[in-house]
Amino acid sequence: MPPFPGSVAPFAFETMDLSSPAPASISKSSPASDGSDFVDLVRRDQSALARIYDRFGSAVYGLSRQVLKDDGLAQDVTQEIFLRLWNEPQRFDPERGSLRSFLLREAHSRSIERVRSEEARRQRESRSEFRDRPVTLDIEDDVLKSLTSDEVRNALSQLPEGERSAIVLAYYGGHSYREVANVLGAPEGTIKSRIRSGLLKLSSLLDDEGSEAKP
Repeated sequence: MPPFPGSVAPFAFETMDLSSPAPASISKSSPASDGSDFVDLVRRDQSALARIYDRFGSAVYGLSRQVLKDDGLAQDVTQEIFLRLWNEPQRFDPERGSLRSFLLREAHSRSIERVRSEEARRQRESRSEFRDRPVTLDIEDDVLKSLTSDEVRNALSQLPEGERSAIVLAYYGGHSYREVANVLGAPEGTIKSRIRSGLLKLSSLLDDEGSEAKP
């Protein structure tokens, strides 16, 4: 955790118990105490920030935890919120609401940003992992050529391109629905529908070919 500026000893967030709620008597403050502490905060009084944290830290953490579903991320967001209040106190306008409301809005907004950031990171990692695999649309031709059954190859060739590609990649290429969706650039639900539809058609085509082959 970065130390706070100033000559006073750094305010140690790491030593605070974020998970335990503040006592009811200090969980909410009066507008008067808000204003007094905020004035002191603007004057770079670290003890004012400590008092503000004592009153609102648990509420900020609780809201962040509710959105993020992760203790570590919620603690990170809580620290970010109070550090930002210290570094940019002018962002709080007492005429627009209480300090508690301001901090909770900040916590909710930042938590949503972190959720989106985490989702984007996981998607990037998934795409990166997928790109590292030797998977291309050309695999369809290779798999079709490797099939030992002329009947299956013939039946597959009669399917619509989207259904054929999805089936080949999923069942013969050994790839998950998500991977197939990434390759074909379609939603995962669409891929599942294509595969179900294609398999039904494939079964019907193979039945027809089997009937025609009988003497």
